[in-house]
Amino acid sequence: MKQSKKLFFLCAMVVCMAVLIVLGIAHLRRSAGEEKKERQLSTQCASLLLTGLPSEHVSGAQEMLAEIEAEYGYLPYDISLQKLAAYAKENAPGTGLGYHTYDVISVSGNSLYVTDETEAVCSLTLALYDDAGEDTAGKSEPEATDFQNSEPEATDSGILAAENGSVYSKSIQTASRITYFGTYQTAFLLEKVTDSEVTLPKAWIMANGGADLTFRYRDIVFTLPAQTEYNSYEDIADLVLFGGKIREIKPYRTKVNAKLLCIRDGKIELESGIYPYADDIQVYKLFGNYEPYTLSDLKIGYDFTDFVLDTDGRIIAALVTKEAEMDKIRVVIKTTEFASAYHESVTFSCDTGFVMKSGENVSVCSGGEEITLDAESDLFAASRITVIPDALTSRITLSSVTRNQGKPSYRGTMEFEKTEDGILIINELPLDEYLYSVVPSEMPSSYPLEALKSQAVSARTYAYAHMLHSGLQKYGAHVDDSAAFQVYNNIMESDTTTRAVRETQGQIVTKDGAAVTTYFYSTSCGYGTDLTAWEAAPAAYLKAGKIGSGDALDLTQEDTFQQFIKTVDSSCYESGETYFRWKYETKLQEELLLETLKNRQKLNPDQILTWDGETFSEKEIKKLGRISKIEVVKRAEGGAVSELVITGEKATVKVLSEKNVRYVLANENETILLGAEYTKEGACRGMLPSAFLYIEPIRETEDTFMSGYRIYGGGFGHGIGMSQNGAKAMAACGMDYAAILQFFYEGTELTDVADKDRKGEA
Repeated sequence: MKQSKKLFFLCAMVVCMAVLIVLGIAHLRRSAGEEKKERQLSTQCASLLLTGLPSEHVSGAQEMLAEIEAEYGYLPYDISLQKLAAYAKENAPGTGLGYHTYDVISVSGNSLYVTDETEAVCSLTLALYDDAGEDTAGKSEPEATDFQNSEPEATDSGILAAENGSVYSKSIQTASRITYFGTYQTAFLLEKVTDSEVTLPKAWIMANGGADLTFRYRDIVFTLPAQTEYNSYEDIADLVLFGGKIREIKPYRTKVNAKLLCIRDGKIELESGIYPYADDIQVYKLFGNYEPYTLSDLKIGYDFTDFVLDTDGRIIAALVTKEAEMDKIRVVIKTTEFASAYHESVTFSCDTGFVMKSGENVSVCSGGEEITLDAESDLFAASRITVIPDALTSRITLSSVTRNQGKPSYRGTMEFEKTEDGILIINELPLDEYLYSVVPSEMPSSYPLEALKSQAVSARTYAYAHMLHSGLQKYGAHVDDSAAFQVYNNIMESDTTTRAVRETQGQIVTKDGAAVTTYFYSTSCGYGTDLTAWEAAPAAYLKAGKIGSGDALDLTQEDTFQQFIKTVDSSCYESGETYFRWKYETKLQEELLLETLKNRQKLNPDQILTWDGETFSEKEIKKLGRISKIEVVKRAEGGAVSELVITGEKATVKVLSEKNVRYVLANENETILLGAEYTKEGACRGMLPSAFLYIEPIRETEDTFMSGYRIYGGGFGHGIGMSQNGAKAMAACGMDYAAILQFFYEGTELTDVADKDRKGEA
């Protein structure tokens, strides 16, 4: 009996405990549910967040939020934000809508400058929302804290903001770390703010006001109070920020200055030595109006720059102090027929005595002494040999190189650099002396003086632009001597071309104070085009239009162009030139055409496009088949073909850009007929003379595939900028070089380079 009672009480206790556990779990679940329900996103706040999406994606996000609300009866805070972030990542990744954590560099009103782990700086606007997270049932919607339309409450150390959706009295200040929900540009919901030590590496200290320092970091200027003693400025330093102030300044004290010779393979070569440079090297311009600078803005061949080294001997920053007196150009001299920049061996001599320097070795040589260099030469005490003639008017002859003039001779100095690929030859000389050998190589010296002057100014402008922004830093040069830049020293200097250079000394073509790109070409068809022929953005000074007198035609219209190109308009300046009109006829070889298209697609994948059933894309061309149609679908201003569609049995291909059109249509036949009556013969070697052309298909019957095509065309060259034969005709009509340049480069002016350099405006 006692055992039965004990068993009864034991069972009762178990039952009671089970009931208590069940009730407890239910209570916890109910409490959790109530807590979860309290943590919700108001519809007003959700509407604000949707402004972070592009308009075309707002409706889709609204539908998604509506589905969430239908499932839960409200918008759960965390789930809604997670879903919204995922939606933005899939449909509008460029907005960055989602959670972000940044370090704050400075605070101004509702705007912050912040930096992330990549050390990139961006501007962030606070548009925070006061969403206290309370159960809003039976209450009016909470109000948005609109920092965009009203000033936030300010404190000495920052601004009042919101944390976890609630307004609170902790300030955002310099060296805060913030986590928020929003876009890359706007913070909508601030989740967390903490004090954080922020390091800004390689900042340039611009000014020292004693209590405050002004510095530039990643192209933005900041002024902050410093709580550490510092008595200098114009240093590169790592700045440590904390508590709204600069806590520590760590300047880099080692600087070097020497002539910059080349930049390649992660190293910068100066006359004083070769230094590796940091991947995130900073380049700061210290003079004139601010411009963002990179390595490509450093001036090869000049000593305008201080280079700042870290303790490992790496260059971590470059300070460009000026860009004055840029009077010398550096030219890569290529091998015979301009085949390569690298020479297996070099043989040279000088018409006067000269000095050879290589490292610490200096050799004095006699005029006429011939020297041969190769990779094994003992004369290379260092990787570079510099040859300096005794006289400014000396000439160095390269007998290992052949040009149209024979063995070319060069003004200035020569540098021979031994590399793994061969010997590089760099000719450094005054800019105008370079032009003495460019102008006769680009325009016949028999042309009228005013035409030669226009060529001289155009060539000087082109060269000067490349001195400012070299495309050959890895070679330690501004240009090479081939047609890739300007042909240099292929033809001997002449009195008339040298006179043209001297009588235009220092003049370049500018617009709004900057040197323009002075494109030029041989001969027009009577009209010029603009940069849209290259699928490029148009430039205001490069206008398409008639090169002659009388009214202009709209040659973008196919019928108008066809009629124009088959006739000779005598009102055009160049109507008497051999290449003013030409005709080309060829049989169609599908395999050769396919090979050409594939080659051009490798070089310009975004300009040789294949129809994929819906649109033209960069899909690889595999087969073409027999051709049913070759059709001009777009002409640039002036009539140049900028879009061509080739329809084959197995693929349809769109060809963009006048240059690609000229390559693609040049088939196996190399003979081209020239002149108004097509009575002269010329050679077409892999590229048609111009894209000012009209195509006539050749078919055996009307219903068959094309067996060939006939092209009527005009002009020689791309048709952008100055026509050289147009300049010749204009000069013959009495126009001076300034008027000729104004005609081809509309709205420009002539500026003296020396004046620009003195003003630091270049």
